[in-house]
Formats: sequence, structure tokens, C-alpha cells
Amino acid sequence: MSNDGPTAWTNRLAKVTGNFTGTTTEIIQWAACKWGIDENTIRAAAVQESSWHMSEVGDNCNASGEASYGILQIKNKDCSGTLIHGGYPYTTQATALVVDWYAARMRSCYDGDFSGWLYNGQTVDQIAASNGWDYVLRGCIGFHYSGDWNPTQSYVQQVEQHLANKDWLNY
Repeated sequence: MSNDGPTAWTNRLAKVTGNFTGTTTEIIQWAACKWGIDENTIRAAAVQESSWHMSEVGDNCNASGEASYGILQIKNKDCSGTLIHGGYPYTTQATALVVDWYAARMRSCYDGDFSGWLYNGQTVDQIAASNGWDYVLRGCIGFHYSGDWNPTQSYVQQVEQHLANKDWLNY
């Protein structure tokens, strides 16, 4: 997968293996434990991203590899063919890889590994001091979706609604 961020993210990315076998719920529990991310937040994001379907293809440009793949929609390339995150075709085949990558990136975002460009000139500690750590997590959820730090975007609200409803129990 691509090396698309600062050194701390790059170091975490090197630890993304997807080396786990189990049910979708077990995979999410494993990645949540590995990276210290709330498992239900990951589940809620999976409902929003793919309706809990590993076979989901989004942002499809109708060219091989130019789309987002898997239960958490990891974007490989954009429609110009520019590598975004990479991982194709493995992100179409391995739920554990997709969930491992997502949880690692959420941990990097939450820990402030993208400071200098993502957090609107602030550190995550400054953001948390002003708004709380839940606000930081919401910003990271939004970052996965849009690539921007925006804790109030509608995508974040949709994930939070899935979390409140525990919609993954319907799959």
C-alpha cells in the first residue's frame, strides 16, 4: 500500500499485515485491539462504507484499480490513475487487510501523526483541549472519508448514527 503520509504514519503502515483469520466481527475485534480503536466505531464505519459487504466497490472509475474497495472502502487510485492509498487487488480479497489498514490510519490520525497539514494548523492535543478527544475521533472519521479534517461533515454524522443504532447487528 502507498506510503502517503509523514514518517509516523509510514512506520505504522509497515505494521499493517492483515495477518488474521476469522469472522468479520472477529477481524474487527482483532484490529481494534491491535490499534486501540473502538471496535464499534469501526463497525459503524463499515456499515456506512459498504453496508457490511467486503465485495463493495465505490468511487468506481470503470478502470481496474481505480476505485475504493472492501468493507471500509480503501481507495486505491483516483480516476486519473493517481495512486491514493494502494493495496489493490488485495483490498478486494482480504477483509483483515482492509480493517487493519483502516484501524492503523485511524490511530495515526488520532495520535496526531499528520500534524503540519491535516489539523488546520493545530496539534491534536490543542484540538482535544478545546473540543475533547471525541471531537478528534470524529475528525479522523471524516479524514478517512474525504481526506480533510472536518468533524462536522455529514459522513461523520451518518457513522455516528450507525454507531448509536448498532446497525451492524442487522447484517
